Amino acid sequence: MDAYKLNSDKTEVMLFTSKHKAIHMENVTVCFGDINIISVNTVRNLGVIFDSALNLEQQLNNICRSGYHQLRNIGHIRCYLTSDASKSLVNGLIRSRLDYCNALLNGLPQTSINKLQRIYNTAAMIVTRTSRRSHITPILKDLHWLPVTNRVQFKILMHTYKALHVNKLQDTYLTC
Repeated sequence: MDAYKLNSDKTEVMLFTSKHKAIHMENVTVCFGDINIISVNTVRNLGVIFDSALNLEQQLNNICRSGYHQLRNIGHIRCYLTSDASKSLVNGLIRSRLDYCNALLNGLPQTSINKLQRIYNTAAMIVTRTSRRSHITPILKDLHWLPVTNRVQFKILMHTYKALHVNKLQDTYLTC
């Protein structure tokens, strides 16, 4: 009997390299027992799409695509919703997607973060029934929504604080 079990349908190999070295590293095959695994450019782990350059471009595009789809649907029924109901809907469908694993966004270029900020801004305009021509900063302040970059930093700092100051009976896996 084999000492290892490997599901070849679910096993992927990805090489993390710079753009310049990626040209020379295409289609690398890793042999593991009887199974040959060919390298891929993207992998999905816990719902996050990682790419070989670690710029999370496909992950951001996926969030934007699904976020705008949900916003379009919410926009169609917005006239039938109260302000609180629309805020709950946006928090549940949009902001939760933007917040999921957002610690990975720390350190990405601002151009990448701006894609998510545009979704955030559109969601705020739908909730408050504001026109596209209005300035977004006062709207975000009224809703008490931090910009995406600040929200990422806030969540990292919050988790760090909890890891250092957590009650010993709760979340002991986070303690140092």
